[in-house]
Amino acid sequence: MASDPQVYVACANELSQGDIVADLPWGAIDSPLVVCRPESARPHKGKARYGEVSAVDRAFSLKGRGGKEFVHAKAGLGPGIVLWHGCEIADDERRGNSQRGVVGVAPVFSLTRVNEADREPVRGLRRTAMFPLPPLDVGGEHLDEGYVDFRLIWSVKRVLLVKRLAGLSTDYLELMYSHLEHFFTRQRLRPTDP
Repeated sequence: MASDPQVYVACANELSQGDIVADLPWGAIDSPLVVCRPESARPHKGKARYGEVSAVDRAFSLKGRGGKEFVHAKAGLGPGIVLWHGCEIADDERRGNSQRGVVGVAPVFSLTRVNEADREPVRGLRRTAMFPLPPLDVGGEHLDEGYVDFRLIWSVKRVLLVKRLAGLSTDYLELMYSHLEHFFTRQRLRPTDP
């Protein structure tokens, strides 16, 4: 691995907390909330009726749907990081839910998306919503220097996370979680944090 050995490690055998993945779908549910009700039980086949929740009869209340509907979301596809702890991921496996199980993830963006004057604060952990990552070169894949965007944490089916590139070292993973705690609480919970 041609990247900083203090940050990245080879992936474990199983999907793990701190894994950097390629081709992660990430996004946010759009507003106003739009329901998309497929005509078929196989949502990727056939036509769908859609509209704002008020325009789709009894949205979220049909018994056969368990209170769940398909909704529109604005999404992207790119690198990301697994946030769920390994025991949460393993619990799904033990219960036989590995195909249905979800994993908390966040996208990783190139630091070039940030204004040049704001890049040093990201690198120095002074941007609460952003956690810095050095460049990564592994297996023919390259990720620029970037950052994890905690504002876009969401859950995806774990079966979508097939292309794992690397994991975070134990020390860097702890640093990321300390920064994530700071993002949620605006407090430094550990006395050794920067």
